[in-house]
Amino acid sequence: EYYTDHDWTMTIKVKQTSDGGYFLVGNVKPEDGEYYNLLLIRTDNQGNMLWYQTYGGVWSEHGTDIIETQDGGYLIGGYFWKPGYDHSLDAMLIKTDSLGNEEWTKYYGNPDVDDGMALVAMADDGNYLVATVYGEYIIAPEARTGSIYLIKVDSEGNNIWEKKIGPKMMDSHVKNLRPTNDGNLIASGFFLDDTTSDYIYKGFMYKFSQEGDSIWMRDYSHFNNQYDWNMFYDSYPTSDNGYIAIGKARPDMGDNKMWIVKVDSMGCDTAGCFTTVIPELSPSLRGQGEELKIWPNPTTGKFWVQGSEFSRRDAYGRVGDSKMIRIYNSQGIKVEEIKLPEMKETITVDVSDFQNGLYFLQYIHSKQVVETVKFIKTD
Repeated sequence: EYYTDHDWTMTIKVKQTSDGGYFLVGNVKPEDGEYYNLLLIRTDNQGNMLWYQTYGGVWSEHGTDIIETQDGGYLIGGYFWKPGYDHSLDAMLIKTDSLGNEEWTKYYGNPDVDDGMALVAMADDGNYLVATVYGEYIIAPEARTGSIYLIKVDSEGNNIWEKKIGPKMMDSHVKNLRPTNDGNLIASGFFLDDTTSDYIYKGFMYKFSQEGDSIWMRDYSHFNNQYDWNMFYDSYPTSDNGYIAIGKARPDMGDNKMWIVKVDSMGCDTAGCFTTVIPELSPSLRGQGEELKIWPNPTTGKFWVQGSEFSRRDAYGRVGDSKMIRIYNSQGIKVEEIKLPEMKETITVDVSDFQNGLYFLQYIHSKQVVETVKFIKTD
């Protein structure tokens, strides 16, 4: 147990330090204070508290994540809000030295809409990566739409770049940010699916590169009836290059259940999952052995596509409009459509201008999907 000179002490996250000790972040409430302050506790390898620091004092500040920095200090992610001001919640970063003394503080988000907590990770080049939610539009007093918001920050707190990625989601929350085994990042959380009248909370995992390029995004649910909750609070890479997510699932008016989901390297919880809005393979054309070939894959720009059926004419002697390929990004948005030239089994495709990430290439014949294959665009 840890005690501070405050009326209320709560820790949110614990991580191990490079010397085997631990740091904990959370918040405290002074006995005579109205608002919360962010809390950082440093311990030795036996868990004995060495020191603690608090930050803030003007508004309500809360700690949610922390990493060690290359200079021996710490980068704390959190959020603050202004009591008495609607929709004032914004992400915040605090950089400290090795003893927890504050060096700088930065704030992020839409000043007119609630945003999200800041999650932090170290980039390979020594800069810092931050994930949060950028509030877009107020739906109700307690809900807003938002996009995942990524910021790359240098050691002085200056923005190198910032990006909104993925779809806008209602009442969305990002709860963790972790490096993956292949040098990318995985984030998880939950959102309110308002695409039907059921209004179900769904968990999500989102994998992206250190430059903010989407690789894949999946959503998950255990209970699928009206007003059910399915929420992820953390996710971890596994030794088989997949991921495991933990959280809670609850049927409407029921009890909370611990929820654990194991997925493969593409985020699939079942073999061959396909969760984008890309059309499915036409049942009448399944099993015809088209076997599209793409090389090189991953690609940095141009690649080749080969299909044994490309050069065959249809019953009316046509190739042209009846055969084409379409390319969709990982969100199911069509980004390219190419009519196949006559009498060619191999074509060249140039994706140099595409963002890095996962794509789906489909072969279309007579307005039906014959086959879908995946490829990755990279630098």
